[in-house]
Amino acid sequence: MPSGAIATAATTLAVDATAARVTRALREAEIAAILLKGRSFADWLYDTGELRAYSDCDLLVSPEDLERAGTVLSGLGFRRGGPTLPWIGRGVEVDLHDSLVGIRADRRVAWRELHAHSECVAHDGMEVDVLDGPGKTLHVALHAAQHAGYEPHVIEDLKRAIHRVDHPTWRAAARLAERLDASAAFAAALCLQADGRALLGSLDMEVRDPDVEVLLRAEAAPALALGFERLRSAAGLRAKTQVAARALFPEPGMIRYVFGLEEAGPARLGVAYLRRLGWLVPRVIPGLRAWIRARRKAAGDHA
Repeated sequence: MPSGAIATAATTLAVDATAARVTRALREAEIAAILLKGRSFADWLYDTGELRAYSDCDLLVSPEDLERAGTVLSGLGFRRGGPTLPWIGRGVEVDLHDSLVGIRADRRVAWRELHAHSECVAHDGMEVDVLDGPGKTLHVALHAAQHAGYEPHVIEDLKRAIHRVDHPTWRAAARLAERLDASAAFAAALCLQADGRALLGSLDMEVRDPDVEVLLRAEAAPALALGFERLRSAAGLRAKTQVAARALFPEPGMIRYVFGLEEAGPARLGVAYLRRLGWLVPRVIPGLRAWIRARRKAAGDHA
């Protein structure tokens, strides 16, 4: 096995072990958690001997349990630099989610529906909850709509799901997407592939026009385009000012995380902020143009 494959396999094993440890601790705290992607996608879409790389652990919990789940992770020695950042422990990142990108329904509704579409599987010597067939099928599409232009492996996951998952499961996933008001992202993902477009036509979906965020994510828009949409969507001058301030001057924990400066003092942190501003400036115009195009497309102007 090539050295790169060995390193990838070692990373996935470390993530699997972390997932088992964290899931066990959450269960002991009576917190339900669903393991997303990672091992569940690998076992579902890849044959024995095929390697699907993943380097972090994603867990879905209910909105009511999100804070308590963070407390459990902290008790296990995980740390994070800010509320929007992943938890890190023993070199492995853990992301806690209370919904999925692409779902417009209320987070409590999302949890109820997705939890109803979960099942128990054996994982590193213990049972963990993962999404069932329709749930994983929905998620593979939403994940592709979110990251297709930025992470090539999500397209590989989507291709495999299109060709390997049976039609009744895709239909069940489509109905789930409709209940979660996620049909726009679901359809946008399938439209990324010719076979996916054909599949979409057979699912009898009621598809809402995609919003700007869905279009930007699915089309791999330049950096900052999503930021312009968040700025537009913010309600009121105060909210818009906060969005702009966070974009220009993120919390110190975010800067430390992005630039790998865990122990940086004020001077190095200040230099990192300047580097970020230098990164932002040349990306403003491309991001603005992409955002304007997406706005026009979402409004029905395809010129």
